[in-house]
Amino acid sequence: QLSITHNQVFEESQALKTMLTQNVKGLIVEPSKSALPNPNMALYQQIRSLNIPLIFFNAKYPWSDFPCVVMDDVAAGKMLTDHLFDLGHKKIAGIFLLDDIQGHKRYQGFMNSYEEHKILTSEQNVLWFSTSEKKTLFTSSRNRVNALLNGCTAVVCYNDSLAIKLMDFCKREGIK
Repeated sequence: QLSITHNQVFEESQALKTMLTQNVKGLIVEPSKSALPNPNMALYQQIRSLNIPLIFFNAKYPWSDFPCVVMDDVAAGKMLTDHLFDLGHKKIAGIFLLDDIQGHKRYQGFMNSYEEHKILTSEQNVLWFSTSEKKTLFTSSRNRVNALLNGCTAVVCYNDSLAIKLMDFCKREGIK
């Protein structure tokens, strides 16, 4: 069975309740808004008490001791930013998702690269967005994005779908 939460904790709650009523034998869960407190802790405790195997992927809640499979988001953020510095960029912007822990870790890698290259960065070079802004980031926050890009020659994006939306935005705005 598959359930999609759209990174919403209420939808996560509904999905978990549905799975529990259908007597699932195990769960693979990508947590919703993993950087924020989660009201579904009681459901996870119920899963634990029922001895239903569960594994998180991409992230896990800080209070959880369920196993988790993740990539090294800090290293990925640093590797990408290092590559851009190695190509000669000096002012690199970053756009990161605020309510998922992956965004925080990728940001940490971004900042680690800035520090290692001994280049000062400014908070003005970073734009944080929330899941609720994802669809409208490049329309409702047009001025914020333009201000972020001003003087930057490269951008580290939270993920590939955001990068594609950014490229479309740049085309519309005439930004090279």
